[in-house]
Amino acid sequence: MQNFISFIFHDKIKIFLVVGIGFLYAGWVQLTGWTIPCMFHWLTGWVCPGCGITHFCLDLLQGKIIDAVQQNLALAILSVVWAIAGFAHWFLSPTGLQQNSLGFRILTWGSVGFLVLFGVLRNLPAFSFLLPLYMR
Repeated sequence: MQNFISFIFHDKIKIFLVVGIGFLYAGWVQLTGWTIPCMFHWLTGWVCPGCGITHFCLDLLQGKIIDAVQQNLALAILSVVWAIAGFAHWFLSPTGLQQNSLGFRILTWGSVGFLVLFGVLRNLPAFSFLLPLYMR
């Protein structure tokens, strides 16, 4: 986990590479309509917490913020939470985001718990509004 966090927050070249690959994938999807299928959904028939991320990103790139949020509400919420936490640590701490801090561990495990809860709820009929737009 520590290496992943170091990768994300400390190596700008790798971040630009990942973002560049993301833009290439977005272009591919827009040109062909082909996306990487969710293996969890394919195997179980259930919707995982990550279903709708591609549509979220494509809608966001097109400026359709409300549609993007409806594609994957968890990603919208966690993106804002992590961005605020990241910028707060970046500006308040001279050494950047501290991976070993209690606050960081709470944020990480809180995010995992939130995603598990989101994944369970979006598969219940009463919470069908949490499904991606293309699955409703």
